[in-house]
Amino acid sequence: ILATDETAIWDFYIDKLGFRIVRQLVPLDSDETQFLLEMGSSQIEIRCLNCNETLPQQYLTITATHLEKIRKRLQENGIQTGPFEQDPYTNLRCISFFGPDNIRITVIEQS
Repeated sequence: ILATDETAIWDFYIDKLGFRIVRQLVPLDSDETQFLLEMGSSQIEIRCLNCNETLPQQYLTITATHLEKIRKRLQENGIQTGPFEQDPYTNLRCISFFGPDNIRITVIEQS
């Protein structure tokens, strides 16, 4: 995932969503910061450009159990989700919401 603001990454992915930092890299020859985050068995890599740039639409899909608890935690942290939907590829229940830099995040309930 590409991002533009390191503070937004910390606030949204780590504080609100609960991802854990596995590694953070700050290359000496670049303004970028790279994060490797994990939650359970899911990992995501975020490359933060640390600049004001409009990024193209990006998508992140995560699988999880206990979708009602996840939705409640998101709402408690000020993240509004859409209604429960059905994922067109798996026919499983899912919710969607937006993160920093207009990233559309979908959580699909594992069966």
